[in-house]
Amino acid sequence: MTAEKPLSVGAQKVKPAAQIPPAALMDSESLNAQIANLKKVQNEMRMMKKKATLELRNLERKRQRLSKKARLLSDKDLLQVLQLRSEKSGKKTAVEEAASEPGATAAGSSANAPL
Repeated sequence: MTAEKPLSVGAQKVKPAAQIPPAALMDSESLNAQIANLKKVQNEMRMMKKKATLELRNLERKRQRLSKKARLLSDKDLLQVLQLRSEKSGKKTAVEEAASEPGATAAGSSANAPL
């Protein structure tokens, strides 16, 4: 019998199956467990990525819907929004101050005008 030479694959040398010690074969069970564990982690990571992608897409769609609605608002609507925000915060805007002065016409009457 001739001594078997290690097979070379690329830069690595591979031992034939006859030269693998039995202890290494015993570790194959732990390797299988490690492989199964890594596959489980990989699947969990895929699911997390999929969920994050869906959330991102939904948020982008929401932002687009809101920006489209904001573009459709008139100046009058925007002033009303600013007034509502200032009422919630308790501050008076320049428009409200002008409306509260005697002799104010445009800003003060626009809130009471029929739509």
